[in-house]
Amino acid sequence: MKIALVGAFDRNNYGDILMPIILEMRLNQVLNDISFEYFGLMERDMTAIGGCKTVALSKLYSSCEKYDCVIVVGGEVLASRYTNMYLNLMNNGLVITYYKILRKLSPTLVERICKRKLNGQDRYPWIIDKAKINCDKLIYNSVGGKDIDLSEEIKCLVNKFDYVSVRDKETYNVLKNINNDVQLYPDSVISLSKFINDEFLNDRVADNLKKKLGELDKYFVIQVKKKIGDKIYNELLEQIEYIYNNYNIPCVLLPIGYAQGHEDHIILRKLKKHLKSKAILIENNTVYDTAYVIKNSVCYVGTSLHGAITAISYNVPHIALTNQIPKLLDFLQTWDTTPIIYTLPSELGKNLEKLLHNETVYEKVKMARDRLLQKSDENFEKIYEVIVMKNE
Repeated sequence: MKIALVGAFDRNNYGDILMPIILEMRLNQVLNDISFEYFGLMERDMTAIGGCKTVALSKLYSSCEKYDCVIVVGGEVLASRYTNMYLNLMNNGLVITYYKILRKLSPTLVERICKRKLNGQDRYPWIIDKAKINCDKLIYNSVGGKDIDLSEEIKCLVNKFDYVSVRDKETYNVLKNINNDVQLYPDSVISLSKFINDEFLNDRVADNLKKKLGELDKYFVIQVKKKIGDKIYNELLEQIEYIYNNYNIPCVLLPIGYAQGHEDHIILRKLKKHLKSKAILIENNTVYDTAYVIKNSVCYVGTSLHGAITAISYNVPHIALTNQIPKLLDFLQTWDTTPIIYTLPSELGKNLEKLLHNETVYEKVKMARDRLLQKSDENFEKIYEVIVMKNE
């Protein structure tokens, strides 16, 4: 059986790197003799951080290979545009600035340029016209993107999907008006703890990281994307110091998204430089390092959706840092995983103390985790059925 996995696996962003790993593990549980190919927008080798080698998505359209199934693995794909996708893959600051200025003057022109640069085959990067690729089944798994284009063209394409599940109610409410068969299921990274346990992580995490964390009695994790971190920097610095001085809980600064548009490492390095309290900055982390750090923390605080989902999977209390990340809030509200969904930066210390001293928090997280794992199992049972179902 030949399966193509499609997604943003070609950029250094924790969730995007992790999603095909989990999906492959899931499929290998029940299907035999599978071969996988991985398609991103560009050809990239992400194996150094635990990811996969990607082939450019444009080659899927021109391939003579017949695929039993093509799966768009997850992520905020339905509302994605070529401009953002292209810029997220760029490393040259001058090029990025040039395109951003040009986008303000003519967004349509920049979108066309970026589409051409990525050899885009359809109107939007991840909304695939099944008629253009050689496959039996086209599946969209636990995707997001409530701002999807509702034109008749896109409605027609979405209705050709053989199966589609979305990860939050906001996207579900939009998409069910296009495709009556859309399913609401949690992001498949919730299955992380089923496959990646202590033994698995210990074999893949460097000893120096384990030693560094082991020297801390306990710690909480802070992750923040640069765009948000720049706005709340002073409050965040003050609150991290407050938490250490009042509760003796040091902070581990954990970059999850390195790609342009995330750039967690830039703002976290700045925080580490100016913190006077005990703190550790994690750098050059693989996806397994990231999972290990979150799993062993007393709480995850951040702007990353998949950072929060990792915390849920490992029964770790979690809270969104600010209310400025809609996809994170939508997910936490949809699945009711935490008694405090988000904190304002100025109230981080107070809310962290409330969360960690809430007698029901661990029970609530565990109940949510168990419920989401069951729902995820249901989602994959349906995916298996679609994959093996013979074409009519």
